[in-house]
Amino acid sequence: MRVFQLLVLLLLWPLLVCGQTDGDAIVGLWETPEKDGQIEIIRAADSSYEGYVRWYLVDGKDKKEVKDIHNPDPSKRNRSPLNMRLLSDFRYEEGHWQHGHVYDLYSGSTYKARIKYKPGNPDRIELRGYIGIPLLGRTVTWHRISFSELRPSEPNAQ
Repeated sequence: MRVFQLLVLLLLWPLLVCGQTDGDAIVGLWETPEKDGQIEIIRAADSSYEGYVRWYLVDGKDKKEVKDIHNPDPSKRNRSPLNMRLLSDFRYEEGHWQHGHVYDLYSGSTYKARIKYKPGNPDRIELRGYIGIPLLGRTVTWHRISFSELRPSEPNAQ
């Protein structure tokens, strides 16, 4: 019986390892299309994927002057977006990161979202935020950057 269990484990091992590795491929630092934000995507403790603002610029203003003024929660409107969780709850399924949410700093709204690789390019992802169904949404393309390209944060920006 133990030989059978070992054989099953050995046969399934590549599937288990590939599933974890493929999902983690999104982990890293990404820059927005306008080059006004750098978002770090991490794997959370619950195995979902989240994205945090590591650098940003809004309307040419330095990050320490910009606040989350459109947030629906009045107690959060004076906070800096630096280190704010922008992406949440993404689950890797069938080659895409699905069932997630994206917070729009410009409107204070949170949308359903999904992420997939831009066809043929693992250093580009397409983030689609939508209301209800993906058909009713907008897609932006982010590109991967190295941590050496992370722009410096102001010490008192938070």
